[in-house]
Amino acid sequence: MEYASKGSVFQQALDKWGHDAQMEMSVEECAEWTVAVKHYKRGRVGKEKLAEELADNAIMLEQMKDVVGRELFYAAFNAKLERLAETLREDNMHRKLTQQEKHGLRLIDRSPVDKHGWSKCADGIYKALKDLPAELVEACGDDGTRKVRLTAPGKTIVDWT
Repeated sequence: MEYASKGSVFQQALDKWGHDAQMEMSVEECAEWTVAVKHYKRGRVGKEKLAEELADNAIMLEQMKDVVGRELFYAAFNAKLERLAETLREDNMHRKLTQQEKHGLRLIDRSPVDKHGWSKCADGIYKALKDLPAELVEACGDDGTRKVRLTAPGKTIVDWT
């Protein structure tokens, strides 16, 4: 079935049973989804049951977009999505700071920073340290400071203080 005709089916269901009845049905389908997830986690149903209940909810949610208004829905959806992205950025930044502090590492970096206060250079080095094999990361520093040197056979790639 093409999406255009699906939209027509959604509208036909709303026309036939009305907004209130379809809102009640949406609540019922959400409850069935909840039960299916609980049963799945206990090994009582398979992914097929999850797919079935997810499909029921997707159909109802498409109808609910028409009930509340698609423009209003997408404005709220985009705002929530942006808030989630911001939370993930903040969480990632916090994790990086925590890892730095845990290991006593600091980076002297004079690169321009983005709107979140992170320089592209620092971010790249943090990622590089995390992904490099231990034999390429050498801790050094006799003066009481902690330093990290990224090395490759025969040369130093980055000195990180």
